[in-house]
Amino acid sequence: MSGLFPHREHTDPWFRIGRLEVNTTMFVVLAVVVSWLGWVVVGPNWTAELAYSPHDLAFGEVWRIFTWPFSGGLSLFGVVHLFFF
Repeated sequence: MSGLFPHREHTDPWFRIGRLEVNTTMFVVLAVVVSWLGWVVVGPNWTAELAYSPHDLAFGEVWRIFTWPFSGGLSLFGVVHLFFF
């Protein structure tokens, strides 16, 4: 079974910002926080461009496949999800 699931010898972060080690989880949390700041500063209409819309996807707006998690805006449930993530 060890061939199917190789043991990872190290858990190095992707990169560091000062003393903060940025791994996958931290990167997702930072991306969501940045999207929340954009929602507050620019306005809620900004995040509408990130939401998943099959109609807009059909017209070539492919980024919507990847950016839909960041389109929710600020909410208590978003904070709770990040906490448990």
